[in-house]
Amino acid sequence: MDQIKRNLYELLFSCKGNWRNAIYVPCGPCPHPCKVDRSGCLAAIRQDGAPLLVSIRDFEKETGERIDPGDCIGTLNKDAFSSLFSRYLIWEMTSSEQCPMEYLTDSSLCTLVPKH
Repeated sequence: MDQIKRNLYELLFSCKGNWRNAIYVPCGPCPHPCKVDRSGCLAAIRQDGAPLLVSIRDFEKETGERIDPGDCIGTLNKDAFSSLFSRYLIWEMTSSEQCPMEYLTDSSLCTLVPKH
């Protein structure tokens, strides 16, 4: 199973099967071009307390469903998200120059699927 599908599975698991229970994190102005493509992300919390992000663009591509950010349980801007998870990001990210949203959508490891 590829990383996007694993993250999608875990996001839906964390949100009780409904993306509307996720938090919308809009990209906003950003100096770094990235895979999130300024579409924003759906955020949830993993079982271990780590943040989990799936880009809206990837979610829509994989599911065929159109996301309306206004239907999400809430919105947290990118700076507030980064501040909320700042300690986690300090330990996990190798560079403070990297976009935390791109990092988390690219490097999230699914905790529900056993590693073999």
